[in-house]
Amino acid sequence: FLGILPLGQKVWISADLTITSAWGLMCITFPQFVMQYQVDGEIDMQHEYFYRLFGFVLLVTSLFGVLTQNSDDPTVKITFLWSRVIATSVYILNRVYSIYNITKDPQWNDRSLYFGTYGDVLWFLGSLYHSLRCQDWGYANEAHLRIDLHLRMDTLLTFFMALMYFVFPGHVFKIQVDGKLGKLHLSLIRNVAAFLFGTCIISASATRFSSQDDKMTFLALRILVNSCIITFQLIAQFFQSPWSIYHVYFSIVTTAVWTLNAGLGYMHEVKKLNKDKVE
Repeated sequence: FLGILPLGQKVWISADLTITSAWGLMCITFPQFVMQYQVDGEIDMQHEYFYRLFGFVLLVTSLFGVLTQNSDDPTVKITFLWSRVIATSVYILNRVYSIYNITKDPQWNDRSLYFGTYGDVLWFLGSLYHSLRCQDWGYANEAHLRIDLHLRMDTLLTFFMALMYFVFPGHVFKIQVDGKLGKLHLSLIRNVAAFLFGTCIISASATRFSSQDDKMTFLALRILVNSCIITFQLIAQFFQSPWSIYHVYFSIVTTAVWTLNAGLGYMHEVKKLNKDKVE
């Protein structure tokens, strides 16, 4: 991160997207492999579940950055950078707190501090540096279109979920699992919340994107990644013993409503574009 910091915003964002996309995919496909290097103690199915969920949420912002990298709207770039600043700052606070607060196994070990948290701080500082150096912040006027309504709904849903996950992780999930959640579980849930706050920044600013394509890109990613999350949650529900029926009501149904909102906004815009082409 220190090596690429002086090379400019474009190089920084490209490096960020490459690293975080790979990291997100690793968290989803090999959660135990990634975690066992950073954790002392036994890793259970719930740890893997929350780490995969973290990978999915991280992937939303990374894929948005990849697909809008060539956008001419400066609002898109500054929005992406500030989403990183907010997400990484919350993420670091949680990581530092949990590293020193969790004293029994399973717990974060020294490697998670030296090879994880220190790198996260550099990631935060680099994103903050390039955010503050931006001179063109864009921000077109809101058009108050139907798609903007769905983006605002996405903002509210995402913020509510992030807030609940960060402030009340134990209360949200204790009735969804058979058994007791440990402090490491709660730390992983708060990691998910950190990057939910990041995606909330994107959906909140997306109403001021000048291009409808960039707005549709975000909603399409929300549909795609959330569909993967629902599939993963259903697999966990039916093939992993720790989850109770309340996991369906609270997590799967909530994610489905979240996805439905994005789907309605995206499909309305597609129909509108097709209608304009016919006319």
